[in-house]
Amino acid sequence: MNKFNTPSGQHSVPPQFIADSSILATIKRDLQRRGVAATTAQIAGELQALIARESNPIMKDIYRQALAWVVNQEEATHSE
Repeated sequence: MNKFNTPSGQHSVPPQFIADSSILATIKRDLQRRGVAATTAQIAGELQALIARESNPIMKDIYRQALAWVVNQEEATHSE
């Protein structure tokens, strides 16, 4: 597993990170545990901040894929 740091602490990234459909719930649960009521917009904002700060191109790509997934989930929620 890869490890990365976010404003809310260090996290492990399992190999199926991008393919796992529970990522949004996992991120929300992590933030809720820290007392933050996370909206999709807040999660997207955190991912955008990670992309801006990240120097490793592989991790930057993973964050971009995660952001795209979050945005797609939000759009799917509103189109139903």
